[in-house]
Amino acid sequence: MTNIPLLTVHSISCHDLQKPAGPLQTGIGFLDHMLDQINSHAQMGISLVLEGDFHNKNRHASHDPVKFLSLVGKTVGTALLPYVTNHKQQQQQQQQQQPVVVVITSFSCPLDEALVECQLSCVAPEQAGCEYIHFTPLGKYSRTHLGQLNVAQLDVFWEALAQAAQLKLVFTKVRGDNAHHIIESSFKAFSRALRNSIDATDLYTAESRNAQASIALQRQASLQRSTKETSIAVELQLDGGRPAGSQISTGLPTLDRFWTRVADAAQLTLNIAATGDLWIDEHHTAEDVAIAVGQCFDQALGSKAGLNRMWSCSTSDDLLQVIMDLSNRPCLVHNLHWETEFVDPAGDLSCEMMEHVLESWVVNARWTVHIVQNNPTSSRRRAVTVDDLAMALGTAVRYCCSVDVRRAGATASSKGTLSV
Repeated sequence: MTNIPLLTVHSISCHDLQKPAGPLQTGIGFLDHMLDQINSHAQMGISLVLEGDFHNKNRHASHDPVKFLSLVGKTVGTALLPYVTNHKQQQQQQQQQQPVVVVITSFSCPLDEALVECQLSCVAPEQAGCEYIHFTPLGKYSRTHLGQLNVAQLDVFWEALAQAAQLKLVFTKVRGDNAHHIIESSFKAFSRALRNSIDATDLYTAESRNAQASIALQRQASLQRSTKETSIAVELQLDGGRPAGSQISTGLPTLDRFWTRVADAAQLTLNIAATGDLWIDEHHTAEDVAIAVGQCFDQALGSKAGLNRMWSCSTSDDLLQVIMDLSNRPCLVHNLHWETEFVDPAGDLSCEMMEHVLESWVVNARWTVHIVQNNPTSSRRRAVTVDDLAMALGTAVRYCCSVDVRRAGATASSKGTLSV
C-alpha cells in the first residue's frame, strides 16, 4: 500500500502482452481513459485501483492534483520498471557488458488534427525525467481541465512516471487544436514508443510470424467505376504480391510512378487501368483513381482487428515524415510546401492536384494521416518529390496493415473496435 493523505492505492498490476486482470479505477474518469491507451497500444496490461467509493468514477477529483498525479505516475512507473529494466539488461548483454548506449525510441501518434511525438530512452535513475514542448496553451481555448482531470498539472504525472520507470521522456506537440486529442495523442505516442523500445527488433520482416500471418489472410479487393469523366478498374492484393508486380496505367506518367512506388514500398500488388478526360485537365482522372484505390484498401482491410494499425515513417534525410493510423476516422493534415506549380518536371500533375490525390485516398480508405515536412520554407532544404511521398506513405502502409500476432485478433483500440 502507498499512502498520501486521504488517498490509498488499493491494487496495482502490470503484465507484458497480457490483458489486465482487474479494472482501471483511479478515481478520475478521464485519467482512467488515458491509462487505458497504454493497455491498448503498449500491450501492457495495467490494472490500478485507488480506494474510495467505487461507484463514483471521479471520487478523487477534489484532491490536490500535484499529490494525486504524482502518486498515480509513480505507481504506474514502478509497475513498468521491471520491463524497462529487463530491456536495459538485454541491451547490456548485446553490447558485451560495455556501458549501455542510450537508444532513443521516437513515435508520433495522430488523433484527428492533433499530432504528438514522444521520444523515449531508458536511462540511469539520475537522468530520468520528462519534458513538455509546445503544450502551452493547451488547445485552441487553453483548457485546464478535461472532465475532472487537471491537465494543467499533467506534467507532474509524467515526471513521476519517468522517475519511477527510469525513463527520459520528451513530448513534443507538433500540431493540434483540440485539447482532448492532444492529450490522448501523447498517451498513445508514449505507449507505442514504449512498446517499440521493449521489442527492440523489427517484428515485421518477411521472415517474421507477423508477415506469415499477414500472408495467410490473402487480403484483396477490386473495384470498377465508370462515369462520364473516367473509367477505372483497380485490383489490390495486400498479401503475397504477384511476381509480375504492379501494372499501373492512368495516362499520367507522374501519377503512374507515384502509385507504383507506393505499392513497391508497401510490398503489395496494385493494378490500375484508367482512362479519363485528360483533354480537359488531370483533375478527374487523378481524383477518381485515388478514390477507387482508397475504397479498395477499406474493403481489403475489413475490421482491421489484429493489425498493428499505427506507424510513423521518415525519409532517410528526415525531410518528410508520414504518420498513419488505420483509424476509420478520415483525416489528412499536412504542411507540404512545393517549389513549383507541378510536382515533377514532366508537368502532367500539379502540386495542388497531388495534395487532392492524397486527400481522396486517405478519406476513402478511412485513415488518419499526418504528413510533416521539416523546415518546409528553408532555402537549404531540397524540394519534396513524388518519390519522397510514395516511399514514406508506402512504408507506413506496410507496417500499419501488418498483422501483430500478439494481439490474437483483438483490435488495437481502447474502444475494442474500429467498426462503429
